[in-house]
Amino acid sequence: MVKRIAVVACVLWMIGALSGWCSAPTGKISPALQRMIHLYQSQGPLALGKTGNVEDRSRLSMIASGRLQAADVARRGGVLRWQRDGFAIINAPAAAVENLLQVPGLTWLEADQMALPTADVSMKEIGAIAARENTGLTGKGVLIGIVDSGIDWTHPDFLSSDGKTRIKYIFDMSVNGPYYGGTVYTEDDINASLAGAAIVKQHDFSGHGSHVAGIAAGDGSTTKNYGGYAGVAPEANLIIVKATRNTYTSEFSSSDQLLAIDFIDSAAALIGQPCVINLSFGSLFGAHDGTSAVERFIDMVSGPGRVVVAASGNEGGKKTHAQAELGTTTAQVSVTIPEYSANAGSGNDLFVLDGWYDGGNSVTVTVISPRGQIFGPVADGGYLGKNSIDGQVLIWNGLYDTGSDIVPGVDPYNQDKEIVIQVGDDLGTAPRAGEWTVRMSGRSGSVHFWMANKSMEAVFNEGVSDRMSLTIPSTSKSAISVGAYTTRETWHDLDGNNLTIDTKGDITVGDVAEFSGAGPSRDNRIKPEITAPGRIVGSTMSSDADPSGLYSIFVSPDGSFPNAFVLEDGLHAMSLGTSMAAPHVSGTVALLLEKYPTADAARIKQALIYTVRAMSAAKRDQWGYGKINCAAAAALRFEDLPEDPNNNPPVAFKVSRPYPNPFSYSTMVDYEIPLTAGGENQLTIHIYNSLGQAVRSLYDGRVSSGRYSILWNGRNSVNQPVASGVYFIEFKYGSNRLIEKICLLAGK
Repeated sequence: MVKRIAVVACVLWMIGALSGWCSAPTGKISPALQRMIHLYQSQGPLALGKTGNVEDRSRLSMIASGRLQAADVARRGGVLRWQRDGFAIINAPAAAVENLLQVPGLTWLEADQMALPTADVSMKEIGAIAARENTGLTGKGVLIGIVDSGIDWTHPDFLSSDGKTRIKYIFDMSVNGPYYGGTVYTEDDINASLAGAAIVKQHDFSGHGSHVAGIAAGDGSTTKNYGGYAGVAPEANLIIVKATRNTYTSEFSSSDQLLAIDFIDSAAALIGQPCVINLSFGSLFGAHDGTSAVERFIDMVSGPGRVVVAASGNEGGKKTHAQAELGTTTAQVSVTIPEYSANAGSGNDLFVLDGWYDGGNSVTVTVISPRGQIFGPVADGGYLGKNSIDGQVLIWNGLYDTGSDIVPGVDPYNQDKEIVIQVGDDLGTAPRAGEWTVRMSGRSGSVHFWMANKSMEAVFNEGVSDRMSLTIPSTSKSAISVGAYTTRETWHDLDGNNLTIDTKGDITVGDVAEFSGAGPSRDNRIKPEITAPGRIVGSTMSSDADPSGLYSIFVSPDGSFPNAFVLEDGLHAMSLGTSMAAPHVSGTVALLLEKYPTADAARIKQALIYTVRAMSAAKRDQWGYGKINCAAAAALRFEDLPEDPNNNPPVAFKVSRPYPNPFSYSTMVDYEIPLTAGGENQLTIHIYNSLGQAVRSLYDGRVSSGRYSILWNGRNSVNQPVASGVYFIEFKYGSNRLIEKICLLAGK
């Protein structure tokens, strides 16, 4: 799943070599800027080294406070590069600093501090470096399988210290060969090609696969101590599947996904090492309940020493999911098509909806065009194909092929019914722009629709839901689904420009990315389970992914910054998306498999969940259980986990109804304590009578995450029976307060 950064109105500045300095009045220059000027004065331009920008070392870049006029700055030897709400960026020679202090409105000048845009940001954030330092785990003896756009097998990130590859196999589906139409290259083939033989013909022209692999297992292209761009598991070996049949584009069919997963699983068995498989792609077409073919295959493959990690998708906030609730009246959803230019010919302008509802229900579907043309109704088990001046409409409602006939029925794997609606131009008339309505009637229940395919900017309008925007296969029951949060918003590119993705000032480092796919799954499982850095991450750049090319994920949208996403060493680059979040988790899984090579997928998932940094209930559908904590997971002893690997901690504070109620001798209340970012919180459980008087304290102390029960025997704080009547049990946990009413019938 590729998510390109839109760099609009990028902020850039240059720190450069300086040429002299005159002492300036105090009170308007920051100490850091004074230090920078002093370094230049005493040691010359090279003193700035990597702390300065290299585009023009004869000039300083400074951040100014105050409301300034460009002409005033220019008259005093500087250039006003950017200004907004009392903040400005000025470029000027060091010798001009004294004059700049006289600019009207200027109140403060400070140094332009360099933030190095490396994978080190996300790796430190999740505790990957601490995990290596504290446990010695590096992924050695573990395989990471990457199903993606390929890999730059020549990149130093994937070579060992002796110059040999760490890639065990490459299965390239884009190069015709005998293995399911593709070509397999072995470790020996790769090493021979590194030595000059022309054997390996695999390329990663988009760069997506190399970037993902670098996050999971790149070694940072430096010494044995690893570099600033080292991935989570820098000593893990790799199995790569280029799972696209097109050399340049990155589209993965379900069948090829199956082949890819199977190949990695088989190769890992042959090598005899545990393996985690990273899937940084997804589709909206399907039931979103873990029952697609790929997801069921994932469930089959998952087990001891086999774990699958899948990105949750980048559909958050994109209006690609809608939900209708059937009742006594009709329910409906709608799709808006803005004005667009139709493509020449036929069969290339369309939108496709994929809908699902309970198999025990019976739903009738009608589609209404923007001009009011009616298509249907189509009853449960029916089909409609009709052309019109508004476009061709096709509707399938609960139809299934038995092999000899087309009959009404349910999906065999989830026992639900599916609706597929296509509005297109197969007969030459393009879909009309405007509001398309899907009206339904039937017994009460939910109908979910996803925008499965589209050639124009069609989005749901009526019925749109921010939930269940996950892509498939991240809704797999066994796979670990990963959402994305922000760890960086600015970086320096190859040309020394300081760029930002926060062009509107609405991005918060540490917050979940708005594009991150939201759960739960349609069958109401918590998905994603975990969230990792996905905006914005520096990692391996494929040498084939030329940023001036058509297919590279590093293509700049602004010609003024042709190398916008290429980092200063020219070997690494920036990208974002849940695609980049998933390999952070895959690398962490590799560390756990190094420690526990026979651990199964359920136990690994449990360990990750139990060690997350839990977040607030806000955006819970995107956060899952919380942020990954690689250091805590690596240090965890699996024997300290509950015996049931599916016994995941609660995600919210919850109190169940007391039972029995009314009661005579004792009543019990179940409650759930969620994971909390700060660890344990204080819990109090108090009994009050109907007058609000305290009767008894049942608990007062700190408590960790888990599910608990507490019993009250109808006695007060001095163990005396209390009278019959109404009582209240108050639960206080952190800022949460819940009260349950109970009735005591004493002596009955």
